[in-house]
Amino acid sequence: MILKRKEEEALKESLKPKLSEEQQKVIDILLEAHHKTFDTTYSDFNKFRVRGGHSSPHPLLSTSSSKRCIGSIPIKPGADISVLPGLLSHSQPSQPALFQPPVRSKLSSRTATHSSSVVSQDFSSEDSNDVFGSDAFAAFPESMEPQMFSNLDLSEESNESPSMNIELPHLPMLPHLADLVSYSIQKVIGFAKMIPGFRDLTAEDQIALLKSSAIEVIMLRSNQSFTMEDMSWTCGSSDFKYKVSDVTQAGHSMDLLEPLVKFQVGLKKLNLHEEEHVLLMAICILSPDRPGVQDTSLVESIQDRLSDILQTYIRCRHPPPGSRLLYAKMIQKLADLRSLNEEHSKQYRCLSFQPEHSMQLTPLVLEVFGNEIS
Repeated sequence: MILKRKEEEALKESLKPKLSEEQQKVIDILLEAHHKTFDTTYSDFNKFRVRGGHSSPHPLLSTSSSKRCIGSIPIKPGADISVLPGLLSHSQPSQPALFQPPVRSKLSSRTATHSSSVVSQDFSSEDSNDVFGSDAFAAFPESMEPQMFSNLDLSEESNESPSMNIELPHLPMLPHLADLVSYSIQKVIGFAKMIPGFRDLTAEDQIALLKSSAIEVIMLRSNQSFTMEDMSWTCGSSDFKYKVSDVTQAGHSMDLLEPLVKFQVGLKKLNLHEEEHVLLMAICILSPDRPGVQDTSLVESIQDRLSDILQTYIRCRHPPPGSRLLYAKMIQKLADLRSLNEEHSKQYRCLSFQPEHSMQLTPLVLEVFGNEIS
């Protein structure tokens, strides 16, 4: 009787789907890519604008002064310095942690023109962890007090009017959040470059995929910083915990933030394994229906391969009841992200039409989310 039961269990085990060696290798590569490009402590996010010249309790943040500098070179307020030279070069000079970017008086045509190449330049760098050169934050406007939120750029003001020509009030968190988003975009690019098959695409298709998916992957990643207890995002420590009310100071309206929080809660409740999380991010990036993609069949084949691995992983490694309909629920989350992306685009356009606010966005943010500034 015992022998028969063991035989039945062995037969049942042999019939269970298993990850192939190749599939496991893809998962391992994605996990490594994620670990290299996402730091839950945000320890390397230490070169950014802070608010208003107030001191910060964080050891990596400095107070502002009447003079700002790059390294030890003083820069006059209002100086316009090109960000792009050396931004994504292979060899990057070091920067002091207490870095004060200069004020940018206006968005020059030179900066706007160069911004079109920011994403494409990134593909020439092999080191996804060393993406910011000494000029990376050189053309940013006034400093701001540190209030780290999450990996999100959700750009619009909480104004009831849907008009794209509304006057937005002062947005004290916008410069800081723009810097955080630039940091996050760079990390997403680094992750994408390590997805098996991504580099087989043309540079044009790689750029098209990243421009369309960057904000969605940032939202996915920010789920690791999201806390359901008080619906806040914590970036590194309790000193940097922010709720929706804080994020509205960067111009984000509840039309975006309310469904975003709902999305974050729903994603948390899925209790995804890290393996499932990285596969979902890769599937999100490799979507053949993104605008501007030329070789849709190749993108689709890569995405199908990733989807097959995800489904096999769920069947093999995710125990019930959590595995029930999990794949379908994860695909629904991708659909939810499309809606959030669309709303983000609307709010970004509203923000970009206001010169006093668009000037505070970084060239990389302008390039990825679209330079619609006249």
